[in-house]
Amino acid sequence: MTLPHTGYIVLRDGEGGHAVLDAGAHGYMNGGHAHADALSLTLRIGKRSLLVDPGTSTYTMDPQLRDRMRGSFNHNTLSVDGRPQSLPAGPFQWTTSAAGRVNVSRHTAGFDWVEAVHDGYAPLEHRRSIVRADGAGWLIVDELRGDPGEHSAVAHWHFDPSWMVHADGRGRLRAAHLEGEEAWLLFDAGQATLQHGDEQSGLGWFAPVYGTLVPTWTARITRTGRLPFSMLTWIGDGDGTDVPALERLEVAADAGGDVIAARVRRGEFASTYVLHGRNCGVGDYQTDARVMHVRTRGDELVALDLIDVSHALALRDGWLSIAASEPIADLHARVNGGLRLATSQPPRELRVDVGALTFVVCPQDWANSPSGPLFHFGAPFALDEVAPGRCEENLPLRESSW
Repeated sequence: MTLPHTGYIVLRDGEGGHAVLDAGAHGYMNGGHAHADALSLTLRIGKRSLLVDPGTSTYTMDPQLRDRMRGSFNHNTLSVDGRPQSLPAGPFQWTTSAAGRVNVSRHTAGFDWVEAVHDGYAPLEHRRSIVRADGAGWLIVDELRGDPGEHSAVAHWHFDPSWMVHADGRGRLRAAHLEGEEAWLLFDAGQATLQHGDEQSGLGWFAPVYGTLVPTWTARITRTGRLPFSMLTWIGDGDGTDVPALERLEVAADAGGDVIAARVRRGEFASTYVLHGRNCGVGDYQTDARVMHVRTRGDELVALDLIDVSHALALRDGWLSIAASEPIADLHARVNGGLRLATSQPPRELRVDVGALTFVVCPQDWANSPSGPLFHFGAPFALDEVAPGRCEENLPLRESSW
């Protein structure tokens, strides 16, 4: 859900978890109660709060604590070159203030994506994207662009006090809840440090209500290099057995060099992500999609999510391929003994290939099913039921291959 007048984006996973991203204005009126929190997020996994806003402990009793708790370092966002996004001037005023903006957001059944920016480090630009897919956790991509010189960026992650956090190998933090649940935070580059109630840095503190301050865990992940560069973070729950892993992927692209591709593996499941795609090949797909997510279980396709796409060609036999009559804003396809399709803007014609079968999905097929067309397959990929009928060109269901 995107709330355009406030700049808040709410992403829900269907299992009780949700993330809230702040990509709005610095604050109302003079921003007296604003914080330097552009592009910060809070995150709940299942029934548990995981990433929190550290809150407000005081207004006027302790000016240093007041500025510290409303600063960028104490929010789940990026700081650059040791600077906050906005500079305070007294307890209820600001010398400078950052303004966030949502570039684009898309929401379908089973999949969400948002991209937002802010100008607090101008002429540098901090861009944050979040990808959420059913069963696949949360991928956060932070990009820093602008001056090609060397810069340092720090991603801050503040945990609810009910979690114990420790490093569990390279690029991996494990969080254990007091009630037994488990969560993971993976990162692809840089060094991680953990603070817990640290007076010197001012990190590792949480104010659950005004006038209080309790210790908690804060993770800082630092990367230094020449711009542009990006930092990847994946967050998901755990089952106590499978340890997840995050890796960057090589991209064969005809487009510019800003394509970002990554894969998260956990047990027999894997999720492959592509951002800024536009005519590229990654893994088992070639596509012109702006964003792609491929969910697999072993050698089987589980889900395919696409943003701003006209075609996606599977390079693996039997997997799903699609081609649309015009670009589609978003498409969610789930394979589970059949095929469920969902989109916010149905095209005039969508050609779907699964194995040797090709069928055409028409506007009336979307209209007849509020949750999207559903196709049932027998094994191997034989239709149990009659697929959608005909489009404007009166095309029948047909069998063929790409």
